[in-house]
Amino acid sequence: KRAPAWICNAQADNLAVAAVGSFAKSAAGTEFMQQMAAADARALLARKLREPVQQRIADSADAASKNSADRDSALISKITDQQLQGTRVLKSVYGPRGTLYVLIGFDEAGVNNLHQSIAADYMKQKRQSD
Repeated sequence: KRAPAWICNAQADNLAVAAVGSFAKSAAGTEFMQQMAAADARALLARKLREPVQQRIADSADAASKNSADRDSALISKITDQQLQGTRVLKSVYGPRGTLYVLIGFDEAGVNNLHQSIAADYMKQKRQSD
């Protein structure tokens, strides 16, 4: 039996951005496996979302120093990770050896809302630290 297409290409209908996470079969149980597979998918999704947000902020910000850019990148990463904590698993399937695969993602409106939310949180925290 072949793997579903969403596992191979990390995409599904109506999703603008998606990520697949996995976790090997574990004696800790299915709930633990689901949590770890979802965490893996969130980490991948966060990487995909950070770059557009960083670009959006860079485009709207004044010219900044390299040190500020490094701090900004770390702050954006932290905010992105926080924003993704509640992400739901949209699909899941077990592989032939017991590995659990999960899909998480957002449609176009969800991506835009998330980008705006991350940028707003960034600007708020940036003002508080200045």
